[in-house]
Amino acid sequence: MIARVRVAIAPAGALVEHDRLWSALSAAFPADFVAWDPQGARPDGVIGIGDDGGAAVIAQVPALAFPGPHEPLRGGPRTDVLLTATPLLDARLHDVALEDQDLAAPLVVGAGEVVLGATAAGEACWTRHPHEHAPIDRIAAPLFALAPDAPLRTPLHGPRSLVLIALVAFLRAVAEPAGVQGPPVRATILFDDPNLRRPTYGHIDFAALVRHADAHNYHAAMAMIPLDRHGAHGPTVRLFRQRADRVSLAFHGNNHEKRELLQPRALPEALALCAQALRRVQAFEAAEQLPVSRVMTAPHGMVSPATASALGALPYDGLCAIHPFPWREEPIAGRPLAGWDPATFTEGCAVLPRVPLDWGPNGLALRAYLDQAIVLYGHHDDVASGLEPLAVAAQRVNRIGAVQWTSLGAIAQSSHRVHALAGLAVVRPFANRVVVTPPAGAQALTVMRPAEGGDVFTGWSLGSGTTVPFGDALPLVDDAPVTLRLHSRFETPVGAVTDPPLRPWPAVRRIGTELRDRLAPLRG
Repeated sequence: MIARVRVAIAPAGALVEHDRLWSALSAAFPADFVAWDPQGARPDGVIGIGDDGGAAVIAQVPALAFPGPHEPLRGGPRTDVLLTATPLLDARLHDVALEDQDLAAPLVVGAGEVVLGATAAGEACWTRHPHEHAPIDRIAAPLFALAPDAPLRTPLHGPRSLVLIALVAFLRAVAEPAGVQGPPVRATILFDDPNLRRPTYGHIDFAALVRHADAHNYHAAMAMIPLDRHGAHGPTVRLFRQRADRVSLAFHGNNHEKRELLQPRALPEALALCAQALRRVQAFEAAEQLPVSRVMTAPHGMVSPATASALGALPYDGLCAIHPFPWREEPIAGRPLAGWDPATFTEGCAVLPRVPLDWGPNGLALRAYLDQAIVLYGHHDDVASGLEPLAVAAQRVNRIGAVQWTSLGAIAQSSHRVHALAGLAVVRPFANRVVVTPPAGAQALTVMRPAEGGDVFTGWSLGSGTTVPFGDALPLVDDAPVTLRLHSRFETPVGAVTDPPLRPWPAVRRIGTELRDRLAPLRG
């Protein structure tokens, strides 16, 4: 459906030496990596390592050149690299500092070459030459070998991040031309636990929060416990209704017991828990006329495989968690794209990544470069001394450029890429439900099965229509936004699931934890 390009590796031996890296990149991009053959068919791009026999020049196609594996690294400690604010680089990378990079000898900049990255001493380590036939990028850093079972994203925050960024920039230019529309930079600040029973929750004053968000340009999402659905404070609800541009609600477990979403080991148990959370929130929405994003955030951050499967089987848009497989911190073998895309499909549920509130600016920019939304999470006690930490966090995000601060639901629904192919809009979804604006001129639309973790899905539907097989197209009436939903083979109507057995302990425990949080400002 989407044409794949051929990228030649020179010398040919490097194709085997770095086979796991090429395999992972081939899964991430519509690109096949082949051995360089000067007598063979012309490739769409060339990656040259060391003495590549002149392949980077004579191929007359876009090329990316690395030093050879035996060229010595620069002596002394690792070096920071600053990416330049040039139109040749993605705006999300402008002025990003890559710390402690493994570099080879600095590049000698030739006539016509543009420096894309340099050390603090001004030594060039990434250049581009607008060659008469096609651009040639040079990198003063050796190509890495992707460790066994390591996800492709692993080098993004380490001494080889320059290499990975250059590979991504090169493959996007070669394999994803202008007809690809990805999500914009999206962000939110997420607080676990607050409910709307009072004008404040712990150290958070909602009216003051909205004023502060106006002044510093951010959005704050409250992950509300469905058990807290009763007793909402009318003026606070109206504030959230009127200022949906600055504040919103999402799911936070069901009862907020310790690791409650990690406990279910079987699908029926998990379905009962997650369906009850939905029904509780639906009752809250009906009573207060206030929508809640269909994105789950887990108490204590962990979710079992059965719970992830239940979230995918019920009408949730996704799960927001630290780890792509949120029942473990380590990667899973055979999943090289874990944590790479805007979301990772796990047991039929899209897992959108989140990071701590104090995450550094360069790491945030690199996540945005991968089309991931920036979800900074914290608790009410993170603002015990005032809202300044939110201003600092917002500044880190806003320096990336044009950021859309919005709710978790809007983040999930905008997590997709659209390829425009001769009147056909080909959608790659990264959430269980997405809202797509068809590109101009599109007459039909189709959806691709998720590349990894997509075997659980049976197809997709347009709005509330019938299930359509992946790859089949539906005609578009106009260019108005359309809502697409992925369908799991475990899909279960909410009304078909009974509530878990009634227990008094969750309510008793929640009374205690809420009282603790509300008394926190009095304790100083």
